[in-house]
Amino acid sequence: NCSSACAQCLDSTTTNCQACTTNFTLSGTICDSACLTGYGPSPTPNVCLACTYPCLTCYQTATNCTACNLTNTTYYLFPTGTTYSCVTSCPIAFYINLTAMACKACSGGCLDCKNNNYCYLCNQTANYLWYPNACAKPCPTQYYQHNPTNCSRCNYECYKCSYGPDNCSACQT
Repeated sequence: NCSSACAQCLDSTTTNCQACTTNFTLSGTICDSACLTGYGPSPTPNVCLACTYPCLTCYQTATNCTACNLTNTTYYLFPTGTTYSCVTSCPIAFYINLTAMACKACSGGCLDCKNNNYCYLCNQTANYLWYPNACAKPCPTQYYQHNPTNCSRCNYECYKCSYGPDNCSACQT
């Protein structure tokens, strides 16, 4: 006789299942209420597929990671189109979110950032200009284009300025 979770088995243990009863899923040869660590839901109902290392869990394919293995090396979940992979460092225009253990995209135009609100380097090829901690195209209100790569702040009485901090085109109210 199979265990109560197994619909088909090689013997009566809970670890030699070939198919599971209703409300159980098969991870390798083990039936459980959900996919076990190292497995993820597959296109086949009630069957979990083995994830490819370094995926800790996966979805629909062995390489579409939903969580990364952190046992020997630190990995971060990285979006690759419509799927996710695990990487040891985030590529350009992404930063490490330690809470999610994932690579998150820098805000628009930023190539190197600390987080979504703090940019170090803007995409100059796409004409983004750096101003304190962010990128813009063109410079935001109360800033003017100081040089080909940076925006600088207008003087406090200027709402808008151009070609210099004192060259106001609109004043503060």
